Amino acid sequence: MNRRGLLIGAGLAGVAGLAGFETFRRITMHKKHHGVAPWHMWGSSQVVTVPDVSDGTRFQQSAQFAAIKYKRPETWSFLFGAELLQAPEPAVPNLLVIVQFQLTAALGRSELTIPATTNGFNTGFARFVWKFGAAPIIPAQVKWTTAVRTPILDEGPATPEPGEVCDSFPAETIQCNAQVVSVTSGGIVGADPRTIVNLHAYFAPRTHIRPDWFNDQDRFGGDETGGR
Repeated sequence: MNRRGLLIGAGLAGVAGLAGFETFRRITMHKKHHGVAPWHMWGSSQVVTVPDVSDGTRFQQSAQFAAIKYKRPETWSFLFGAELLQAPEPAVPNLLVIVQFQLTAALGRSELTIPATTNGFNTGFARFVWKFGAAPIIPAQVKWTTAVRTPILDEGPATPEPGEVCDSFPAETIQCNAQVVSVTSGGIVGADPRTIVNLHAYFAPRTHIRPDWFNDQDRFGGDETGGR
């Protein structure tokens, strides 16, 4: 082989070596920086138990379902769900099981909380109700929604228009929990007075494109370079 052939061969080997090194670098850097997926705090499920509903109205708060810190404004979709796992038989044919999801949405230095209050004036962001006139049939119908209706916006007219349908909202940070209410008016039948509900709350941005995802050295870094 002449001198020119040797030089070309050495050059090609060098290029191949660099390409192999670059591939190895990307793989190792990706493994090194790979962390928990950023959406692991964008929703969850939990079982909530109202311990004793033998007389009157009883409330039980859940823990947080989501703690989103997205670090920039985004439009969010949602899915709320509730499964009634257990409810007592009412002695008088009247039992209500109510689930009310409370939501706090924040942007910049401001935030709006949509609460569920015990006086009934605020019913949360999303609300599910089961009503029984006899022993509950378990499992009851699973309730879920990807849209909610807002409160009445204008109470001035004699017949106010219903609230608007909402299937998304803007936010930079989101927190969500729920309140489970069990209501009886005349006691229960049986020895177990508990109401048990399995609740779900999930959120996702309408558009999820993050600049750091295009950085091979820190793709899916866990905190998304400041966001979670």
